[in-house]
Amino acid sequence: MKKDIGCAVAFLIFVVVVILNAIQKDPQVAILVVLAVALIVFFVRFFKRENLAKAAQTHLALADILENLSKRLGLEINSTLSLNPGEVIVYKLNQVGLTEYVSSGSTYSGGTQGVSIRIAKGLAYNVGASSGSLTKNPEELTIIDSGVAYFTNQRVVFAGPKQSREWLFSKVLNVDVSGNGVNLALAVSNRQKTSGLVWQDKADLTPGVAIAIAMDYSDGGLEKAKARCVNTAKAFRAIAQGTTPEDATAIANPEANL
Repeated sequence: MKKDIGCAVAFLIFVVVVILNAIQKDPQVAILVVLAVALIVFFVRFFKRENLAKAAQTHLALADILENLSKRLGLEINSTLSLNPGEVIVYKLNQVGLTEYVSSGSTYSGGTQGVSIRIAKGLAYNVGASSGSLTKNPEELTIIDSGVAYFTNQRVVFAGPKQSREWLFSKVLNVDVSGNGVNLALAVSNRQKTSGLVWQDKADLTPGVAIAIAMDYSDGGLEKAKARCVNTAKAFRAIAQGTTPEDATAIANPEANL
């Protein structure tokens, strides 16, 4: 980090020196420099206002979703999902990514021992034993499918064209929500690998917000889940208006984390 700052400062000093030398040779260059700086400042401020306006619209739309959800919670939702006794669907994300730690393959390193026979120009064939080794690459968090996710008061279910997952709250060992809810990772006792969901539909709730409501429903019932919806909606509206109350800090500006 310090190295990057040092390089930036050095580059800035170099640019200033070049500009000063150019101004000494031709004073009219100063006018061009002032105009260029003014244009840069204008466009930076313009795009900043545009981004703030888009973020405000996003948060207001999410607040509307949450307020409507608080009124619909507890009502029966038509679904192809087979429900367990006492289970109710809290929310459905129509477009979400399934993530899992996957290795990109293996890397071969080393060489061979034996005789090298030239077959053609630029092509040789080695005869003998191999002294190299095959090493599995480190696993990286990867989107392995996209589909639908159901959040109920008992579990989270993902269904996609290639993969399906079920995370029972009764078997959850750890819930990791990052990026203001954009990424959700769930470790369960009946599965070795941690897997999760990632936000893909910018017009819908993030997986982190959805599971917070579902787990409130599981732990405290319908009223607690409704309260979560209402309070989160208030937080989104506050953010859209440029204020950040304490309960809004964890969900501010979700698009900044994509």
